[in-house]
Amino acid sequence: MLSMFYYTFYRMQPSKLGFSNIEEGIQAILSYPEFRDEIVDILNTTRLILTLWIKIMHFHSLVHWISTVPTVWIKF
Repeated sequence: MLSMFYYTFYRMQPSKLGFSNIEEGIQAILSYPEFRDEIVDILNTTRLILTLWIKIMHFHSLVHWISTVPTVWIKF
């Protein structure tokens, strides 16, 4: 995961950019408040979208299950 995150911002290996490793490159990115805030906003939005998607999928699964239940099982 760290490699994917690192290469989102950089196109060259850490050593070619003066970093000793990937973590150092990521720390350089996070040292800028603007970048850090933008990353947090993107992650929060992604989490919200995934949460809503999961709820939608659970709802559709429940609707599908209810539609497959034989009517003789349903007693009021």
